[in-house]
Amino acid sequence: MFLSDFSKNDEGSIIHTRNLGEKSGLLFPQARWADVAIHKVDIDDSMFWHLRNDSLEWKLSSTDEQGEIVVGEKNVVCDIKESSLYDYPFRVLGEHRTYFRKRKIPRSKKKNYPVKPITPVQQDKHWKLLERSEMAT
Repeated sequence: MFLSDFSKNDEGSIIHTRNLGEKSGLLFPQARWADVAIHKVDIDDSMFWHLRNDSLEWKLSSTDEQGEIVVGEKNVVCDIKESSLYDYPFRVLGEHRTYFRKRKIPRSKKKNYPVKPITPVQQDKHWKLLERSEMAT
């Protein structure tokens, strides 16, 4: 790449530019397809993909097992861990613990209605729907 292969666009970012020649129909007969593909592409995009390809090639070459890539590997210790406030790990037989709540659990209140009461507006809507359905049939 040469310094003349780059220019600034209207937004001020640097883009690739290539001399493609004259266009005949939808093609540029004098230009290579690579030059046509990269013409007016932002340099940040091309550098991103270039670095991404390099990192993937490095990961593939540095793996111990050829052809296998492990995604999301997690090392887990399979021992069961317990945390407690007490120094001794087990309770003595017959020992009871007493827990006290800071706040009492409220008792359920007795409701006056077995179901939610129906308002007059809801009754009117119900009757209107019934009348419409009877007229439709």
